[in-house]
Amino acid sequence: MQPKTVVDDGSEDLFRSRLLAMIDLRHELVKLAKALDWSVFDEAFGPLYHESQGRPGLWFS
Repeated sequence: MQPKTVVDDGSEDLFRSRLLAMIDLRHELVKLAKALDWSVFDEAFGPLYHESQGRPGLWFS
């Protein structure tokens, strides 16, 4: 199953830090993640997942 789409309404949760506030955007892995074409992976592995069976994926924003 594909992860559910999360709508960001801009409100901050008082007791949770935003992920972007915790990671270093200059880190090599962050740069690599931005450089990759993720749609290639979605096309390659998408047929292996079923939309109505199994546990839904988690979406972190």
